[in-house]
Amino acid sequence: TVAVWALLKAHPRTLVPALALATDPVQLHYAAEVNNYPLATMVLALAWMAHRRDKPILLGAMAFLACWTHILCAVGVGIVVALNKRRAVLLGVMMASAALLLPDAWALAMDSGSRRQPPLDLEASARDAIERFGLSWIILLPLVLLGIPRMPHAATVWLGLVVTWAGAVFLGLAAPHQFPYACFLGVPAAALMTAALRPRPKVLPLLCLLLVGRGVSATLADGSRLWGIAQDQRTERAIDIVLQHARPDDAIVLVRGPGPPDDDKRHTSGTLWRLSPFTSAIPIDTVGLPAFEGHPFLVDGIRFYTFSHPRSVIGEIRAERIFTILYDGAEQNVGRIPGHPQQGEWQVAGPDRWRGPIEP
Repeated sequence: TVAVWALLKAHPRTLVPALALATDPVQLHYAAEVNNYPLATMVLALAWMAHRRDKPILLGAMAFLACWTHILCAVGVGIVVALNKRRAVLLGVMMASAALLLPDAWALAMDSGSRRQPPLDLEASARDAIERFGLSWIILLPLVLLGIPRMPHAATVWLGLVVTWAGAVFLGLAAPHQFPYACFLGVPAAALMTAALRPRPKVLPLLCLLLVGRGVSATLADGSRLWGIAQDQRTERAIDIVLQHARPDDAIVLVRGPGPPDDDKRHTSGTLWRLSPFTSAIPIDTVGLPAFEGHPFLVDGIRFYTFSHPRSVIGEIRAERIFTILYDGAEQNVGRIPGHPQQGEWQVAGPDRWRGPIEP
């Protein structure tokens, strides 16, 4: 939202850049996650606005924050800073910010785990991108390229980010099958589309129709998911029964079916929606890799564990009383779930299965 506002301020004579960013399927997808990708889009947009409107203090603040947000965000804002007339002072601010992170950056660079990404499969990646984000990015790409000679600063940022992203994939630092880095291209691409329209005013109505259309499509898709969640709340499921019996100091183990590969966590389920998104969920520290420990978190004194595979640790969790719920496909593979000495037999509730503590 802040990024869209920043583009309105950066390009006050046209709504196209703001509309392009506001309806970008990549932005909308990753804006739903609480992480550094939507934050980086905001920082880049504010930096671009500060550069265009000659606000050096704001640009300096974004230059400092970019280094703490994401390395590609730092590259994008660094290019903006290098293009600014006050580049000497601003680059000094950025270098001071980056210097504080050098020890951690060096440790990450030396960690062999940072370079274990799979090789690029261009066909599979393109097919996945179309499946996730539609065809609008392919349709709009020629317009972005046509804007390159007409807005050199935006072109430099966009091309610099594309080259950095491609280089990270080539070096095995970035996963080629994930697309959050496309978020960083949204701001300069929106500006380039505006530049391409200047000698082509007849394209404007068609472009606006496309942008509004994809915005409506995203709204309908989100509405459909919300409707599905709301309908699911009317069906009694295992978690409804368990929550009626659970009390503080108990543990609830949620096991979801694995489903298709889903690195970006697109899966939506009504089960977790039984927990209000406005209720505090406090992470619990675990020893070892969290992925094998169920990412435990505390809600109203009850420990929740979440799994998408039938790991052996499911049978080793300890608490005063323990409940296990199988849902969204896991209930079809009951035999793969390890037994637990503190729990009784499986019971059926709606589409799910659950087992609870052995009562005295």
